[in-house]
Amino acid sequence: MADHIPWDSLYRARGTGRLPWHSGAAEPGLFDLVRNEIVSRCRALDVGCGQGTEAVFLALAGFEVTGVDISRQALSRAAKLARLLGAKVRLRRADALRLPFRAGAFGFANDRGCFHHVAPPDRARYAAEVARVLRPGGQLFLRAFSDRADPTRGPLCLTAKEIRAALAPHFDIASLRRYEGMGNGGPPSIPMWACLAKRRR
Repeated sequence: MADHIPWDSLYRARGTGRLPWHSGAAEPGLFDLVRNEIVSRCRALDVGCGQGTEAVFLALAGFEVTGVDISRQALSRAAKLARLLGAKVRLRRADALRLPFRAGAFGFANDRGCFHHVAPPDRARYAAEVARVLRPGGQLFLRAFSDRADPTRGPLCLTAKEIRAALAPHFDIASLRRYEGMGNGGPPSIPMWACLAKRRR
């Protein structure tokens, strides 16, 4: 994973409203999946849950949610948000490459901005690990910086080919589209990929 990034220090140094990746709301793409019942209520894993915005959204929408993040500071903020909104969310400190769950534990995995921090040599391992904890037919909704994003933002910017290559051994891709992601402090302006994939049976 991106162990070289001082996540706890970044969270400590900035308030919630000053984090560039924190919009304060679940993205419309996830909202639409739930509203249109493309993803059914089930046990869900939020990979790289950060401050818990989308984990809490899923919990309030009727999912049984576990959020994982490598940052203790992020998990502390996620716990506070869940308590504030009365959402039941389990939170665990974990690396996305070494998920501490049994095989087939979840029906849905949500990833908003974790995968683009995975170094290229580890992408296949990420996909294998997420596939392992998903039940056959389980779905992954992944959003990551696209190759049209400003590379100075820090995270790796991905091509469609790179996403497909990483997921192909374990997932069938239902959709892969570009969209303008939500950032903090302004209108949507971050070129992103949204990928919905299903774990092979």
